[in-house]
Amino acid sequence: MNPGNILLILTILLLMACTNTSDNNATNISNQEMEWFEKGSWREDLSMQPDETVNIKELYKQFHLKPDLWRKAFTFLSEIDLESLEVGKYELMGDTLFYIIDEYTSRDESETRFEAHRKYADIQYLISGEEKIGVSSLGGAKVLEPYDELKDIAFYELGKNNYRLADQNVFFVFFPQDAHRPCLKAENNSTVKKIVFKINLD
Repeated sequence: MNPGNILLILTILLLMACTNTSDNNATNISNQEMEWFEKGSWREDLSMQPDETVNIKELYKQFHLKPDLWRKAFTFLSEIDLESLEVGKYELMGDTLFYIIDEYTSRDESETRFEAHRKYADIQYLISGEEKIGVSSLGGAKVLEPYDELKDIAFYELGKNNYRLADQNVFFVFFPQDAHRPCLKAENNSTVKKIVFKINLD
């Protein structure tokens, strides 16, 4: 075979491999993991749906490592009158599981940054209002502010944005490898009320 053709084929195969591995939600998900995810009992009768960006493989792994924490968070989300909750931080199981209620005005893109955590996973849900959330893997990220262990957060710049609409129909789950850029205005700057569960992964 012509050496030029061999090089072309190898390049195509390499590009395909890179494309597949960059999508962390479609990487090597087993039938067992997918069946568990689609069955949905892990959501504890939650009516809203997980966003397409949820990393199924990582969710399956972390859920089964600490099922009590995840079940408690999803049960709370499905049973509590979220509108009645006041702004603040509240413990459900000490520092291993707590939630934060926040109210703010969604922001312009120039006022937001990508962030990621190391100790905690996030479950994010908009109680009212709507916003966009940028979602990306951390690959190729430029550090804007290094990791703050006390706040469990670092800030990044990423060239790739996958903007998702967050409203009352969907929730998001972010793991340490998931960079996310919340609080972005959807069409107009508007008032948002959000609940964020923090689940300790240590």
